[in-house]
Amino acid sequence: MSKLFRFFSVFALILVFNGSLASDDSQANFLYQNKNYKEAYRLFKEMLINKQYSLSDIANAQYNLGLMTYHGQGVVQDYSQALNWYEKSAAQGNAEAQLRLAIMFAEAKGTIQNDEQAFMWFEKAATQGSMLAQHHLGTMYSEGKGAQKDNGKANIWYKKAAEQGDVNAQFKLASNYANGQGTEVNLQQAFIWYEKAAIQNSTAAQFKVGEYYELGLGVPKNQKKALFWYEKAAQQGDLTAITNLAAKYYNAQEVTQNFELAAYWYRLAAEKGDVNAQYNLAVMYAKGQGLVQDNQQALIWYKKAADQGDSLAQYNLGQLYGMDNSSAHDDRLATYWYEKAAQQGHALSQNNLAAMYDQGLGIKQNYQQAAFWYTKAAQQGNASAQYNLGMLYLLGQGVQKDLVEAYKWFLISEKNNLLALNKRKTIASKMTEKQISLAELRAISWR
Repeated sequence: MSKLFRFFSVFALILVFNGSLASDDSQANFLYQNKNYKEAYRLFKEMLINKQYSLSDIANAQYNLGLMTYHGQGVVQDYSQALNWYEKSAAQGNAEAQLRLAIMFAEAKGTIQNDEQAFMWFEKAATQGSMLAQHHLGTMYSEGKGAQKDNGKANIWYKKAAEQGDVNAQFKLASNYANGQGTEVNLQQAFIWYEKAAIQNSTAAQFKVGEYYELGLGVPKNQKKALFWYEKAAQQGDLTAITNLAAKYYNAQEVTQNFELAAYWYRLAAEKGDVNAQYNLAVMYAKGQGLVQDNQQALIWYKKAADQGDSLAQYNLGQLYGMDNSSAHDDRLATYWYEKAAQQGHALSQNNLAAMYDQGLGIKQNYQQAAFWYTKAAQQGNASAQYNLGMLYLLGQGVQKDLVEAYKWFLISEKNNLLALNKRKTIASKMTEKQISLAELRAISWR
């Protein structure tokens, strides 16, 4: 279960007392605020034996002792002892103690994990109006922890928390309306709650509001508003929103094409490690789109994407390293990256790797390996590989010489390769009609 509490929330809860208290609690609060935790702890503890305090006051003091023990403030941190203080306070009806106690049972802090106990205490706190307990209780129902799974009841509690402003509950409620979880699909309600969460700066909700405006889901289409919310999410670092904006500006999707803005957003996503953005940024550097053309920068970003296993980036690295007129020319590296992509089934890389083996570029010449990789690419429909494979069968390089197989591959390739057509006509004069018929039959069977 996610931890929704931070240190500063302790501060606020420390100050929750009835107005009827005498000086001890005021002094304890003062000491706590000034980080004199030992004295604050001592005074809170003294309140427990002072008969002037009501049961509610005692429960508050027990809660504060639990909180300080949990965080090791003025006393050695001890989850088990914190649990003990929370239990005393919770038993007297203190909602914050009930909430904290539930979380400790859920997270196995100071005790073994016990979803049933967590559920019970969340429910008690939620019934008293604790927003966070209401959210957690919704999650318990949603996940079937401590109680039977019930998305309908989950939504009841999410809505209670959402109405109090819990941004995560607002988002979950919206998602459930959108997906028909525990309710009928209601895109209008989904939009309402996504928007409420978006206004509270939930980046995921901001993206969703943008999406709903773009697609007209639960609200009339409005591309201007869609862009506004996408940009809000992107400005907060939402990776999906950033890449979405980049693609929109690059491909002129509902916006005027703007390579400069596309490059700006792709760079942000690329720097966050998004592999597709790294690849696209490299392409823009290579083509000089929205950026000064720079093959060195293209290499840098292709390599980042390639190192993450992107086969297109690996292929393009092979292309850049294989360019004769490039300052980065390196046949060995070209072969290396072609092989990486080829192993992932990239047909162009398989053909190019085969060619490197065929010609002995960047690697020792090996016709058997050339035939192997030409075959891989040819089987994926690569016309160049089909032609080159035909040549190996024609010459008997890396494979047994076979005019029928050569003719077959030339025939398959010739639709997209004029050289293949000419070569097929040339070898036809050396073949019998039976051989030609067999080759044609094989070509038909391959297709």
